[in-house]
Amino acid sequence: MVAVSRVVFINLMNYVEEHPRHAHPPLDMGYSMQLLRDKGYECKLFEIRKKRDLEIVIKYILLNKPELVVIKVFTNEEVFWRLVTTIKSYYRPFFLFIGPVASLNPENFIRDSSDFILLGEFEEKLPFVVSLFLNKNTKKLKKLSFIFYRGKRKKRYIYVKDLDKLPYPHAIFNKNLYTFFYPIGMNKRVKLWFILSSKGCNYSCIFCSPITRVSF
Repeated sequence: MVAVSRVVFINLMNYVEEHPRHAHPPLDMGYSMQLLRDKGYECKLFEIRKKRDLEIVIKYILLNKPELVVIKVFTNEEVFWRLVTTIKSYYRPFFLFIGPVASLNPENFIRDSSDFILLGEFEEKLPFVVSLFLNKNTKKLKKLSFIFYRGKRKKRYIYVKDLDKLPYPHAIFNKNLYTFFYPIGMNKRVKLWFILSSKGCNYSCIFCSPITRVSF
């Protein structure tokens, strides 16, 4: 019998409508998932790239009813709200929104008491926050300065000071899932896979999306 995941992770960063986009592996989510698995928590990751993926994850969530849904938000808010409102129309899990977009404008993503945002770099703190959610300890959760929720005014962003403390993200490591084909000429293709050598970027190259390179 396969254990049901109590926590579902959803990455919206690689969603595309028409124009192809580089599919970056969500290493930050991978670090957190690995820490959770090391503590014995069952968790599952979904990549939302196309509308069909959205239907698959909604079907899975409504069937298995996880207690916590963690969503890494991007600028595709229409897709985000379609996902969240559809799930809420059937049942009410806790929602935790993460990532630069949610952290920069948290008021835009909070609709009711089941919505929370972890501000800043969430990797190290997420396992502790998840344990509070699963134990229904929202009173203690709201006392955390880096957790944003409806009615809260103050914001404090957290940072990972020592990257060497983060584990290898076995939980999401799938090279074939994040390859990208570049069309070269008429009959050739180049198959690429990305290696991230730093966290964030100090530069402002005009050909790079500021949303993609933004980091805490």
